[in-house]
Amino acid sequence: MELKYIKLDFLRELCNSDTGRMLQYARLFLQSGPEALERISTYYREGNFEDLRKTVHSFKPQLAYMGLDDMEHLANQIEELAAQKESSEQLGESIERLKTTCQAAFKELEAQCTEWET
Repeated sequence: MELKYIKLDFLRELCNSDTGRMLQYARLFLQSGPEALERISTYYREGNFEDLRKTVHSFKPQLAYMGLDDMEHLANQIEELAAQKESSEQLGESIERLKTTCQAAFKELEAQCTEWET
């Protein structure tokens, strides 16, 4: 299976190519990732920049595990923008891009999990 968004090199190394362990990490990401993105969106809408920053910060390791390097970089930018404690067009667009790309990555990872399980 060709992967467009996720890169499993880091996860493969972390798990010593143990597919069962890789599947556990992937399932955890598939469970917690959408929840984190929803909190990020909610905090942005509410103008709660401190919790937005904290949530993005804690989401970055998950992005790294799944090889979403561009999204990890984008999360760094979002974290920096949120630290300024003001809404901006750039912040909103960056959050939307993070959500859209991660949602595509979730679908891709779900298909990969199905492949591992067979």
